[in-house]
Amino acid sequence: IGHNFGTFIYNQNRLQKISNIEGAWVIKNVIGNPQMLIQGNYNGIHVLHKKEEQWRVRNKLDGFNISSRFLELSGNQIFVNHEYKGLFKITIDDAFTKAINISVDSLKKGTNSGLITFKDDILFANKDGIYKYNEKSNDFEKDTLYSTFYNTSDYLSGRLINTDNEGK
Repeated sequence: IGHNFGTFIYNQNRLQKISNIEGAWVIKNVIGNPQMLIQGNYNGIHVLHKKEEQWRVRNKLDGFNISSRFLELSGNQIFVNHEYKGLFKITIDDAFTKAINISVDSLKKGTNSGLITFKDDILFANKDGIYKYNEKSNDFEKDTLYSTFYNTSDYLSGRLINTDNEGK
């Protein structure tokens, strides 16, 4: 459980604090490593690790200090949507300890924008449409099908929601 006062585990009707790091926005699984999670916080990204059946903060991702409320992970890349600063793509080392390269698309920003992984695609939405990450071009490209779901003049929010079990 992420909270302003840290990170907690809920177990047997009890909360156990595992981190004092303020502002735990989001926690994501690391595909292929069930003993590791990434967590977006007010001051960047942290790695949580399960050792001896206990979750603990292993490290902060060195080199990236931007508030990470909306993030998605794909291999050794982490995408962070910051509504005022833009869409960040962070290439990390294999050990999940530091940012090797950081790029930002400052044109893809705006309040009420969204970022999710849906059916193995990373999608970004803002008032201009819905974009899908293309690994070959190494960029987000406007998706013509998804972008028809709303009219830019009627745009209220790009908040995307994935109903994991239903695939919608």
